Amino acid sequence: MSAPAASASRGRTAIVIGAGGGVGKVIARRLIAEGMRVIGTVSASDREAGLRDEIPRLERVATLDLADGESAARTVDHLCSEHGAVDVVIVAAAAHIAAPLENTALGRFRRIFEINCLSCLATYQAAIPYLRKTQGRLVFVSSVTGRVGSVMQGAYAATKFGLEGMADVMRQELLGSGVRIVLVEPGGIDTPMVRTALAQGRSDRDALSAYLRHHYDQLYEAFDRNVADALEGGRLTSPDSVAEVVVAAVNAPEPDARYVVGDDAKFLIDAADSMTTAQLDELLVSAFRNA
Repeated sequence: MSAPAASASRGRTAIVIGAGGGVGKVIARRLIAEGMRVIGTVSASDREAGLRDEIPRLERVATLDLADGESAARTVDHLCSEHGAVDVVIVAAAAHIAAPLENTALGRFRRIFEINCLSCLATYQAAIPYLRKTQGRLVFVSSVTGRVGSVMQGAYAATKFGLEGMADVMRQELLGSGVRIVLVEPGGIDTPMVRTALAQGRSDRDALSAYLRHHYDQLYEAFDRNVADALEGGRLTSPDSVAEVVVAAVNAPEPDARYVVGDDAKFLIDAADSMTTAQLDELLVSAFRNA
């Protein structure tokens, strides 16, 4: 980053929710390097010590359970009040399901919605009173899947579409307050979450009933092959690339409402803007026919 961007960060305080994950960890390190005081959160208490060891310059590490919105709100409120002025809150954590919607259990859908969407609202409600005082900003790491839904991504798309819609309303309702709401929209990112989703998809495929296997076995196989090829071919966006954009949004005097990251994300958004719905559907489904 340039010298002016680095000086913009110095002395400020940020909370990075999901600092134990692939993208959040890089964001935390970059902000610390630029002189920010950074509080990081992890999803379970047994991960706190590991993150402290990896990033010893963190101001504090706390456990924040995104699967429980009320608990998440209490934690964010406590961290903000405990550390006084908070300038930036970044939500860089999410969960993923790769499955056809017909084979997505409602319980799994509810859980991913709580983690990816409702917890973002809980964070917003808890953090905004503090960010108003500093005229700070709230940055959500969303996804291109919040703009363009695709095969095997139904639950994930629903949560990210929900986040995108909420963030639009947050931005409008805070107009004139000095608080900025920012969405960062990456395409596929090379993180442990992708590998976890891949392993879960393989397990789900093995457990398919005869009916579901008849209709979706080839779809699971194609998804597995597409993702594995992208990982092996280095075609996924790196966490560093996403973190670089997040930090730029944190430092920008007038941040954009949205930042698109990755060639795949830019391609899909351009396609959605230029194609009919039927054409876009055909494009997205063809990736599985040809896998």
